[in-house]
Amino acid sequence: NFTTKKGGLSFGLGLGLSIVKRIVAGYGGSIIVKSDASKTVFRIKLPIEGEHGEA
Repeated sequence: NFTTKKGGLSFGLGLGLSIVKRIVAGYGGSIIVKSDASKTVFRIKLPIEGEHGEA
């Protein structure tokens, strides 16, 4: 397991993805998750602003 936490702790509060989900949803986007035995990929899709400030 890979972790960036000091001391090698491999647990957290589980808030990171929840916060990202709220931010992305606030912008009208989506999060797609694909996982297999060797990796997990998160893809974030956000709308592009239109000419008149519309998404």
